[in-house]
Amino acid sequence: MENQEKFFVTRHSKKPKGEDIESSDYPGISEKGVELAKERAREIESFLEQQDTGTVMFIGGGSEIARTKLTA
Repeated sequence: MENQEKFFVTRHSKKPKGEDIESSDYPGISEKGVELAKERAREIESFLEQQDTGTVMFIGGGSEIARTKLTA
């Protein structure tokens, strides 16, 4: 097994604006933002499933904004 470092970056999701209202389940994230975050989560899950057994994934965030934490 060869050690390789692989990286991906993603940002917080969309905040409520106009008709794109705030999600009742995820404060600070719009309804469309929730769907966008779910789509990104599926992409990350697919990426992880393709990695070798024993692979470690670290997800870190660096913001006090609620939607950053909820997106992660």
